[in-house]
This record gives sequence, C-alpha cells and structure tokens, in this order.
Amino acid sequence: MKKSDLALWQSKLTGSAIAAPRDQLKYELTAVTQDSEKAEKFTSEIMSVVRSEAFLTELDKKIGDVHEGETEEQFVTRSKALLKNLLRNRFL
Repeated sequence: MKKSDLALWQSKLTGSAIAAPRDQLKYELTAVTQDSEKAEKFTSEIMSVVRSEAFLTELDKKIGDVHEGETEEQFVTRSKALLKNLLRNRFL
C-alpha cells in the first residue's frame, strides 16, 4: 500500500466518518458487558488497531484487487467479511 493511500485511509478512520460505527460498537459492548468503562476501553483498543498502518496494510493485501466479474456490491461484501475475520482473529 502506498503511503498516500495509507494516509487517506487513516484520515477516513477519524472524525465524523467513523463516529457512528464507533458509537454503535460501544453501545453494543456496553449492553453485553454492562460496564461502559470496559466497553469504552475495548472500543478504543479496536479503533487503534483498525487505524494502524500494519492492520490497514494487512487488510489491503487480503482484499486485493477487484475479482474479474465482481460487482461493487460483491467487492464490498467480500471486503467486509475479510475485515470482520481479521478483527475476530485479533480480538477473540
């Protein structure tokens, strides 16, 4: 992944673009753990990993290029599944 692409992804994963998913994650973790402090800490840890150069590079390599005949919707679905698997492997 080029440094300019990495910088773009890292900037997209901050601010208002990521606020809603981050808040949703914290809300769901609070419901499960019944501890908002632990939920906040874990949410912050996940977000830190997701924003890291190593994680973004690994995700980029796993996603790769659009497959021949793959629609945008299929590409997004495949990419989301890879993201979820990476996070599961890292945190579970």
